Amino acid sequence: RNFSGKGASQQEVLDNILRRLEVLSQDNFQDLMRAAELFIEMKRVDIAETLIVKAEKLAESPGELIEVAITRRLSPAFNRLLGDNRGLECLLKAEKESQSRIERLQIARELGVYYRQVQRGRRMLEQLLKPKELSSFQPIEYVVALQCSPLMGQEEVEKLIERATDSLKQDFKQGIIKSFGTRFVERINRVNALPFSLFD
Repeated sequence: RNFSGKGASQQEVLDNILRRLEVLSQDNFQDLMRAAELFIEMKRVDIAETLIVKAEKLAESPGELIEVAITRRLSPAFNRLLGDNRGLECLLKAEKESQSRIERLQIARELGVYYRQVQRGRRMLEQLLKPKELSSFQPIEYVVALQCSPLMGQEEVEKLIERATDSLKQDFKQGIIKSFGTRFVERINRVNALPFSLFD
């Protein structure tokens, strides 16, 4: 289909394509989120905000609510000092509904590190990092937990990194991790380089 029209400028062609994309993504949560992420990358915050609000209304699970909150804080419009009430509401609702450890780690990270709910995020994290829980952590759960490092003291972070590293080594030896193991190591190393903590 020709979106340009006779004599249309490149910007007009682009605007027409973007409007068409906005229309096509109206009724599906994942389509709305993908389109919103595209508009965020293009700095079209107004359109992205419209799509995120529509996606929020379609969100049916804690995971989808978390995805909305994450996408909101990735927008250039997000102000870490002022927060974002809609994103916060999504996270609080997800917190009530989620029984998934990985989701609850994500919620703790978003609440404490990005949405100015430091104490709430910290309390969630303390429950999730108890020895009984840590004994069954998966590699990706260690990665998300370490992304919460601004909510921890330096000693806590170091102990968690040590535990994550030991767990990965054991999984390698046992052949549990056969693919993409180096990616987890790289992620842990990146998190370890974080220069700040909200508690130090």
